[in-house]
Amino acid sequence: MNKKNLILSIIVLVVILIGGLFVYQRSRESKEEAAEKEESVSEDKTADWQTYKSEKYGYQIKFPSDWTMDDSQEYYPVDAITNPTEEAMVYISVFQDPRLLEPGGVETVIQEVSNLFSQDLNHQIEIFEKGLLGDADSYVAAGSYFDQYQGEWRFKEIGIYLKDGVVINVRANIKKQVSGLYGEIIDTIIDSFQSFEK
Repeated sequence: MNKKNLILSIIVLVVILIGGLFVYQRSRESKEEAAEKEESVSEDKTADWQTYKSEKYGYQIKFPSDWTMDDSQEYYPVDAITNPTEEAMVYISVFQDPRLLEPGGVETVIQEVSNLFSQDLNHQIEIFEKGLLGDADSYVAAGSYFDQYQGEWRFKEIGIYLKDGVVINVRANIKKQVSGLYGEIIDTIIDSFQSFEK
């Protein structure tokens, strides 16, 4: 009787282990499938978008095909991506800042940017975070600002500080009343930004 109970216990234990292994494997496959599906959905969002590549400044960015890119820098030293109604836009500026090459220069510049935002009465900062983007020091700022002619806007700005003293600034502006409509599109545009060696 003892031997029978032992064999039965072993069989039950083996069945439980095999069942647990099966559940674990299915769970892992489901997570991998979900990640692949999310990645393909993300890729599909920009499948029919335009890709702009600036050989001059060493970056590329994607944007919806009905939006426009103005890289003439006729009025301001920025490349501008704008939606058809001009209620949402992304500005990219690239310039040199020799302070970045000095010891502690990046921290000094980021602190200066933070101070400028906090002292500007037209800006309400909700987020200001320092970090790394790839191997480059960076910051992200987001919030709202008021323009006396066009009202309240939402904004997101990323400053990227490269090792050679180059600053890349990507700023998105959306009129507050349409921020829900364009917020995800703006985030996808910003996320598509890539810098490369010129």
